[in-house]
Amino acid sequence: MFVAVSVSGTGNRVMTSPDGITWTLRTSAADNAWRGVTYANGIFVAVASSGIGNRVMTSGSFTVVPLQLLSFSGFSKFGINELQWQTASETNTKHFDTERSKDGVNFYKLGTVAAAGYSSSTKSYSFIDATPLSGANYYRLKQSDRDGKFEYSNIITLNAKGINISVFPNPASNKLTIHTDTDLLNSTAQLYSATGKLEKTIIIKNAAETIDISRLSKGVYTIKFKNGSAVKWVKE
Repeated sequence: MFVAVSVSGTGNRVMTSPDGITWTLRTSAADNAWRGVTYANGIFVAVASSGIGNRVMTSGSFTVVPLQLLSFSGFSKFGINELQWQTASETNTKHFDTERSKDGVNFYKLGTVAAAGYSSSTKSYSFIDATPLSGANYYRLKQSDRDGKFEYSNIITLNAKGINISVFPNPASNKLTIHTDTDLLNSTAQLYSATGKLEKTIIIKNAAETIDISRLSKGVYTIKFKNGSAVKWVKE
């Protein structure tokens, strides 16, 4: 909130503005020669050099809006839903909880994104839901402040297409075929051992991509895909 006071003029000598551009006249105690204004602890105080009666004027309690959300949107791609949002300003913010619902009524927490805390410039945030529900997914943000207060954003809807991924045979000896939907074509996948070592990077060129695993040691392996999905299989 911007506040301006005037030492002279006709009518009201106090104006306020939410952005410093558009101003609104406010009612003051008197048309005194207001020469200064300050703000602290939720109250504005103005003082005058001359005028009628009291030359000190205070506002009522003024609550600072902790966060101004500019936008909240998302998109579906490669079997994931990515949420994006921007804030214009933040005061005392702590974090954002991303919540999802299958019916738009009952929401469940997916994850948490740390907030800037204090900011007067535009901040951008994002969160990836790597395992969205097939069909309609309803999302909202729960913005929490450091003082324990919170508020919810508007609700957005994203329609996700489930991606089917499987490997054959399992267990496998020399060759392994990866079956995927066309949404993952021309993407890469990583093959990891049970110890987390990257053994191979796979380029998915076909809906049924066959790879050579003859040189791998016996054990359990995991293939991780670009959309966040993972498939475990056994080398015998």
